[in-house]
Formats: sequence, C-alpha cells, structure tokens
Amino acid sequence: MSMIINTFGIWQVTEDGLNTTEPHEYDIGLYELFETRVEDGIEVWLFPIHLTEKTWLTGENAHHLQEFNQAFFFAQKHFASRRPADKQNVSDAHTLKVQSQLIRFT
Repeated sequence: MSMIINTFGIWQVTEDGLNTTEPHEYDIGLYELFETRVEDGIEVWLFPIHLTEKTWLTGENAHHLQEFNQAFFFAQKHFASRRPADKQNVSDAHTLKVQSQLIRFT
C-alpha cells in the first residue's frame, strides 16, 4: 500500500497517483494524471472529462466528481516536476468547461 499524501472525500492522492475504493475501485497512475485529449481544438485533461461518463460519479453522487476534481488538480500540482514538457499549456479552464457541459447532458 502506498503512502497517502492527501484525501478528498472518497479520493486519495498517493505516492503512486490517485485512487478510490468507494464505491468502485479506480486507480489513476502518476503518469496517467497528465494524459490529454483535444476538445474544440484545445488540449484538455483526459480524466476529469472521462469520469463524467461514470454513473457512480453523476446524479446524486455528483459530489464525488467534485471531490475528484479537487484531488486531481492537487495531485497535478504535487507532482508538477513529473509533468511532461509537452503538457505545459493544457487548459484547466477548458477541461472544467467541457466537463460541466457533459454533466448537463447526462
């Protein structure tokens, strides 16, 4: 078991990345924190958008997605020295905008 650095609701930032065991086990490795995709021609973070597809993080459990966002951005800052050089201009704001738009349609 890796050392817990900080906890945000059901999410834990650990020395290995980000994870939860409630209500489902879900792990995001340290280097996966920096995975991206392109939305509207702008590079955004993959996991905040991807997780809007998980029913256990929407509806009455939407607060767990908010907890994830807090944990995710905390982890990115904590592990900033491991952020790839080509990921310096990824848009946090557009990531959250796209996430918000997707939540409205779920």
